[in-house]
Amino acid sequence: MDTLNDLRQYGGAHAYLQTCPSPPVLSLLTSKWALLTVGALQQGPLRFNALRRSLDGVTQKMLTQALRTLGFVDH
Repeated sequence: MDTLNDLRQYGGAHAYLQTCPSPPVLSLLTSKWALLTVGALQQGPLRFNALRRSLDGVTQKMLTQALRTLGFVDH
């Protein structure tokens, strides 16, 4: 079974092509805290301190960095 299917014929893209939109998305989610932040915000928006309390172990600096990476906070 070929696991590297070219999905362009079905309206998708091949993950290894430069034009595929998935690599930039994946690069955003490579941060542990960015990924956990997305999960914590899945149910809806939270104020910063509520979000910080829900992510046990995250520092203010790391949460701010994760939110900036995800585009939730201006640089």
